[in-house]
Amino acid sequence: MSGYAVVDVETTGLHPRGQRIVEVAVVHVSPDGEITGAWETLLNARRDLGPQHIHGITAAEILRAPTFERMAGELAALLRGRVLVAHDLRFDAGFLAAEYLRSGYEVPCAVEHGLCTMGLARRYLPGSGRSLADCCAAFGITILDAHRASADASAAAQLLAGYLTIGRSGTHWLDAMARASSLDWPPIPSTGATWFPRERGREPQQHFLSRLVQRLPDPGLPEERTAYLAMLDQALLDRHISVTEDLLAVAAELGIGRSAARELHAFYLRQLALVAWADGVISDAESNDLRMVGGCSVSGPKRSTCCSPNPSPAPEPSSSPYGRWRAPSP
Repeated sequence: MSGYAVVDVETTGLHPRGQRIVEVAVVHVSPDGEITGAWETLLNARRDLGPQHIHGITAAEILRAPTFERMAGELAALLRGRVLVAHDLRFDAGFLAAEYLRSGYEVPCAVEHGLCTMGLARRYLPGSGRSLADCCAAFGITILDAHRASADASAAAQLLAGYLTIGRSGTHWLDAMARASSLDWPPIPSTGATWFPRERGREPQQHFLSRLVQRLPDPGLPEERTAYLAMLDQALLDRHISVTEDLLAVAAELGIGRSAARELHAFYLRQLALVAWADGVISDAESNDLRMVGGCSVSGPKRSTCCSPNPSPAPEPSSSPYGRWRAPSP
């Protein structure tokens, strides 16, 4: 018997229609109540985060987190064949089902497919409150970080273990596991996405462009042109400066005309793209950054387009002393 998958989600709102999951945690519990594994991840919902004063998740933390679509296969592997359990299962199961539906999958996540520790309190804790904290207090369980998915899922898992201890002979446990084993989950491929807990979101992160700039090879160009490329390095590492005037001034000091500067910009973008392609993958975020670089111009309006939300691609001159770039085949 596989046992139970206790879940908790933190969301942008109260109803899955139009709201999203921003954090999910899963705790595996064996049939006899032993906790055997735990997973958690932030999810980039690509929208505002809703009641941040409740879940405490910041935009900076979810910036690099995977989307639900990316984690759908990994999450399904933890839920498939197990009894879905949550405290207020209707809420958590409803959001999970909605997220999977947005990803193109209809999954058996519903109240009738699992067990609700809030509902079970009526059987095992008559007279207690319905909140997770009240139910846990009856067993001396402390929630260390309420409204963090991992903390709430862990508390609910311990609560489930308490129910199993005092009601081990109940046939509903076996009935629930029999139902779970017969549920038809669609095949959802793994993307290889990694779980992304809050601590990872809080780690200082070197920007993608910074990593590329550090890995750019010496182009072996004349000194004045190498100096201009170094100025481009600095411009890219600070998106909040107006770089056009600075680049024009540097170009003038180095004796580089606008035509030569445009050629250098195209060459620079090609070099960035080659370095970005070194691992065989250019993510959407990396592609957007490269397009942003392509928007930098020394011949347009005096306001820099480096931070433009819709930058134009880098110029691709028909001939260049620095050679043309083609994306290699993966």
